[in-house]
Amino acid sequence: MSDLSHYLNAKDRTARWRAEWENASARMELAQHEERMALLMSQQEPVATLGLDREALRLALQFVRHGDLARLERERVTQGIAHD
Repeated sequence: MSDLSHYLNAKDRTARWRAEWENASARMELAQHEERMALLMSQQEPVATLGLDREALRLALQFVRHGDLARLERERVTQGIAHD
């Protein structure tokens, strides 16, 4: 293997590992967001202190996950949550 070939192979390996690292970083960030949303929903005090309706908060957090406004409106109506 020539020196140039060795360099190109090493460069390719680095690019593959960088892509894996970026993928893992993105997945970690999403997992942390999910954990924080679950923590918020699991705690009685923060939700009560903020004066939030638990079901409205749950609906809002679900919207953060799916991003579908039509689904949000359907679920809001189905659950009887008032529109402000």
